[in-house]
Amino acid sequence: MIKETTQKRFSIKNLKITTYALGILTSLIVALSLIFVFALIIRYANVSNKAITPVNIIIKIISIAFGTFVATKDGTKGLIKGVVVGFCFTILCFCIFSIIAHSFSINIMFLIDVIVGIASGAISGILSVNIRKK
Repeated sequence: MIKETTQKRFSIKNLKITTYALGILTSLIVALSLIFVFALIIRYANVSNKAITPVNIIIKIISIAFGTFVATKDGTKGLIKGVVVGFCFTILCFCIFSIIAHSFSINIMFLIDVIVGIASGAISGILSVNIRKK
């Protein structure tokens, strides 16, 4: 018989992928809900086209924050979970809205979205873990 060492081995079970998936799914649901509400506001109110981009960024940041909060419910690895949720959320949103628009174009705005997604996920993860500790 082979003795098991006390070191943890790398395995899929240690990653707890469901935690990440739940955070990403939460982010997507929050984003779609907020986009729907904003679309209603645009439809029935006189909103300038200049307001769409900043509101879009704010919706993404809020969505990533909610998803990261869900992913870090155990109070550990806030930075890593936040970055993963932010990155995956950004990529999935890009794919979903590119399918809707029938246009896949990677440009500077996509790269900015990825950077904003990663940064907001990292910040949300750090804050979420530290808030839970108090």
